[in-house]
Amino acid sequence: MLPSDMRALLVAAAAALLLCTTPASASTIAGGLAHTCAVKTDGALACWGDDGFGESTLPPGTYTQVAANDVETCALRTAGTVECAGANFADPPPPDEFTQVTVGYNHACGLKPDGVPLCWGSDLAGQSTPPMGTFVELVAGGFVTCGIHDDGELACWGEDLAGQATPPSGTFVALAMGDVHGCAIRTDGTVACWGDDGAGQATPPSGTYRAIAASGPHTCAIRTDGALVCWGMDAYGEGTVPADLGAVRTVAVAGYHTCALKITGALVCWGWNDNGQATVPAGSFGRRAVDGTCALRLDGSAGCWSGSAPAGALLQVAGAWTLFPFAILLALAQLVLWWRVARRIAPIEAPAPAPA
Repeated sequence: MLPSDMRALLVAAAAALLLCTTPASASTIAGGLAHTCAVKTDGALACWGDDGFGESTLPPGTYTQVAANDVETCALRTAGTVECAGANFADPPPPDEFTQVTVGYNHACGLKPDGVPLCWGSDLAGQSTPPMGTFVELVAGGFVTCGIHDDGELACWGEDLAGQATPPSGTFVALAMGDVHGCAIRTDGTVACWGDDGAGQATPPSGTYRAIAASGPHTCAIRTDGALVCWGMDAYGEGTVPADLGAVRTVAVAGYHTCALKITGALVCWGWNDNGQATVPAGSFGRRAVDGTCALRLDGSAGCWSGSAPAGALLQVAGAWTLFPFAILLALAQLVLWWRVARRIAPIEAPAPAPA
C-alpha cells in the first residue's frame, strides 16, 4: 500500500497529465434525453435537438464546459459562473465561482476553486448534500452524485437502491455516472463499475482506458490507443461504435445517443435521432490544442503551462504534448521513481518568467 501522500501525488499528477495532454475534455460535449450541447473552439456554446423545456437555449457568451441530463443543461462560463436551463431549474444557480459543473435529475453540483462541492436543486434522496472534504471531480447520475476526493478515493451521496452510491475502494482518476450505475478509471487504467447491471452497463471490457462517460444504462470509454468501446443498452444503436470512427479525443454519452470528438477535430453522433440530437451542426468543437508542459511542485500539487515555466520550486517536469498520452501508465511509474529519490535531491528551480 502506497502512503497517503504518495497516493495523492499520483492522483494529482495523473489528473494534470490528462488535463495538459488532452486537447478537449469529455465535458466539452454533453447530451440529455433528446438534446446535445457542445463548446466550440471559440468558446461559444451550440445546442441542438429537443428544446421543449428550454434545455437547448442558454444565454450567449463564452464557456469552458457543459453538462446535461434528461431535459436539463448547465454550462460553465469562462469567468467561472454557471448558467442553467431546462425543466427543473426554476431558480438560478448559486452566483459562486466554479471550476466544474455536473447535472443529475432535478439537481446540479459545482466544484469550487478550493475543491469544495456545492449542490442545488432537489435533495429528496440526499443527492444535493455532499460530504465533507475536497474533490477533484464531480459527476451526477440520476438521483445520486459521486466525486473523486483529492486523494483519489471515491465518495457518493444520494439514492442507493441499486448500490449506485456504494463505490468500490481504491484510487481513481476519472469518473462517470449513469442513472443507477457508476464506472471509474483506476490509477492503473482499468475500469471498475458498480450499481445496476441489468443491461451490462456495469460490466466493462478488459483493458486500459483514459476517459469514460455514462448515461442511463449505457457506458463508453476511450482506450489508451484512442479506440472507443461501449457497453450496456444498445436499443437505438447508441452502443454500436461506427466502424470508421477511428481514434477519438473525447466521448459524451446521452440518453439514447452517443457523440465523440475524433482526433481529426470532427464531431460525430449516432443513435436515437428523432429530435435531431444526433445531427451535428456545422462548426468546430472542443478546446483548441495547445502545447503544454506539466510538473509536480514540492507540496504535491501539479501544474501545467504553455511557454515559459512559472517561477517556483518544481520536483520534476512530466513532459510536453499536443495530443492525448498513450503512455500514462509509464508516466505514473516514473512519478513513483521520482518520489523515491525526491527527498534525496535538491529541487529543480524553474526559471522566472521573462520580463514583459
